[in-house]
Amino acid sequence: MELTALQQEFLDDHRILIAGIQGIIEAIEREDSGRAIELAAELDRQAGAHMAFEEEIFYPRLAKVYGAEFVEQMVAEHGVGQRAVRTLLAKNLDRPLSRKQRSQVLEDLDVALKHVMSCGTMLSELASGTAEVNAKSLDRLRELRDQGERWTGRTYSVD
Repeated sequence: MELTALQQEFLDDHRILIAGIQGIIEAIEREDSGRAIELAAELDRQAGAHMAFEEEIFYPRLAKVYGAEFVEQMVAEHGVGQRAVRTLLAKNLDRPLSRKQRSQVLEDLDVALKHVMSCGTMLSELASGTAEVNAKSLDRLRELRDQGERWTGRTYSVD
């Protein structure tokens, strides 16, 4: 199956997000707080537009197929991943993550990683619109990237 340009760019975003999350996890496991914070800042910059796109364009399409509750869970998972990034960005390099923080961040990143991997498997929903709708969706994704929104600039309610 040949991917549309929208699907390809969406998938490319997911590859970047997966690599970023995995890199942070590896840095934390090596107890390299500096690298984890650096990667969290990079992920914050890379993920914002993608999260906005999913919530604005992609999830309404998914809601038609999977229901509102499913989509609400997906948005909540964005908040869980964001919490890990916020925790890392708030860290002072002179003080490593506490055992509790480390455990929570790794748990949150695991949720985020599973989310990104599962969300990327729903690519067919991005091709469900007309060619015009899909072209507008691709334009919107690119516009969001140009705006440079950070993931930490989005608002979520996470327990």
